[in-house]
This record gives sequence, structure tokens and C-alpha cells, in this order.
Amino acid sequence: MSTYEDANVKCPFFRTQEKQRITCEGLVKGSCTRLDFRTKGQKEGQLRLCTGNYRKCRVYQALEGKYGE
Repeated sequence: MSTYEDANVKCPFFRTQEKQRITCEGLVKGSCTRLDFRTKGQKEGQLRLCTGNYRKCRVYQALEGKYGE
């Protein structure tokens, strides 16, 4: 599900978000990485990385390594 916030996302690996979930590109070709959070607040904290300094995100770092090899 896309939201208006998605337009602010800077991370190239971000795919979608839902109430307490963020989905990113996966490490394996044709897959996705799904982050499920216990609270909406935790998800919003992670989403701030997607829209801001996404290079600090562990998912971004792992996926960047996928292309750096």
C-alpha cells in the first residue's frame, strides 16, 4: 500500500509501507525484505531513516553490499 509519505523516501531499496511494516528490496534476486514492527512508533522511527539519512540503515547497508561485490 502506498502513502503520500512514500514520495519523501530517499532510499533506493524502499518498496512499500503499511501500518507497522516496511518492505524493501531483498538480498536474493526477486525477493523482498519485510520489516514488521511491534508498534507504529518503531516503524515511524525506521521510516525516518528511509526519508533521511538512509545510509545509516542496516538493511540499506546489507543491500549496498549486494551490489558492491
